[in-house]
Amino acid sequence: MLTREEMETRRYLGVQLVGSGLTQIQTARKLGVSRKSVSQWVRCGDLARRRTPGRPRRVDRALIAAIYRELPDSAWTCFRLADAVSDQLGITYDPDHIGRILRQLRTEPKGANA
Repeated sequence: MLTREEMETRRYLGVQLVGSGLTQIQTARKLGVSRKSVSQWVRCGDLARRRTPGRPRRVDRALIAAIYRELPDSAWTCFRLADAVSDQLGITYDPDHIGRILRQLRTEPKGANA
């Protein structure tokens, strides 16, 4: 997954490639994005990062990832991870939200650094 800075750089590069003569389809293939994304970048004048909408994160996902790695494989449920986060960090998350985080963390290898 790209960082916000990397996505911004990719948008600027896409506009530059189209400006230098590549078609939107060629640019999309080169950058690994859809043609529609390139079209939006070209059409939009302001490609700079914007403030992330919504509430700021209460806990760094690295801490949740550490708790995730400590749980035995048989304990993988949204409720158990939410309980573990609450017990260890004192912060309550809705199990549905923890489920989204859990799905992201499950894509990481068990021993990976967060």
